[in-house]
Amino acid sequence: MLNFKLILGTRERRQKFYSLLVKIGKNHEKEKESFMAFATMAWSANDGSGHFFFSTEVYSPSFENSHATLVTLEQAETRINHFYETQNPFPFKPFDKIIAAFDGYSSTNWTPEFFSIFIRENFWAMGSKQAAVKIAPYEGNEHLVGETIMREPEEWWEIENGKPVLKRKNDVKN
Repeated sequence: MLNFKLILGTRERRQKFYSLLVKIGKNHEKEKESFMAFATMAWSANDGSGHFFFSTEVYSPSFENSHATLVTLEQAETRINHFYETQNPFPFKPFDKIIAAFDGYSSTNWTPEFFSIFIRENFWAMGSKQAAVKIAPYEGNEHLVGETIMREPEEWWEIENGKPVLKRKNDVKN
């Protein structure tokens, strides 16, 4: 459960926090411009949903009256990353049917494979001599086999900072 509040202050801090909200799907695209330009503080909803409110004012009674713990941006990042990892565990095990992309070029096609292992910061498919850069479940994505990776599934996995990360088609790209 996410339950904290933090002071944002600078554009860099707002950008960092917004990118964390995007990661867990709690961003609000229609409010992005206002958030990026003016947000001074943010706090979590009391219902444990992971939704956040923000204020563009110097003082906010809602922020002050929130029972959430005041944290630093680094502590917020740690909490959000933990929340993300527990909400999105890596789902693949050996022999699972997947579609894979073996490089990030726009001309690369999705190919059907069997998942083998995630090791040494790489996704490996059965019998492959090259690590995949993107993988997604085969089921529900059969229509993408042979298509360029510019056509994305609704969800797929990539590696960031040595860890598998769930990506969503509707995530905001910064």
